[in-house]
Amino acid sequence: MGGVVARPLQDCGALPTLELRAIDLYLSSLPFLSCLLFCLFSILCSFFTMSKPEFTLRTDVYSPIEPDLFKGSLAGKVALVTGSGRGIGREIALALARSGAAVAVSGRTASQVEETTKEVLAVASGVKAMGVSGDVCIKVDLQRLVKEVCLFHEIYQGIR
Repeated sequence: MGGVVARPLQDCGALPTLELRAIDLYLSSLPFLSCLLFCLFSILCSFFTMSKPEFTLRTDVYSPIEPDLFKGSLAGKVALVTGSGRGIGREIALALARSGAAVAVSGRTASQVEETTKEVLAVASGVKAMGVSGDVCIKVDLQRLVKEVCLFHEIYQGIR
């Protein structure tokens, strides 16, 4: 009879060893798997039972940084605000002007710098402002910016 010969399990030399290794691996990974399942279960439970967030959304101005508290506090100072042609830099330049500082507005786009400079001059009476367009990542532009702001500072302070 030419066919498959069935042998008892103990006669297959490598099979019991492989089975034992697989069982050992399975048993050693049980703590990890149970921890993973617990974490997934916790995440799913918290996702489906989400309630009101623990923080309160506030849209008012935080009282210690109320802009009116700083009015005139920077009189006689010169502030250089890079990237103030638009966005956050623009708002910082306007806030510094409201506080009385002379503001040097700088940015890469000349039209935005010019527009922000005009807005800074309009914010408060007596505020001085200048605009310098250039890229602070380019050494020549940066050196020119520093030179012009130092000159602006000297003129503003009445040194020259």
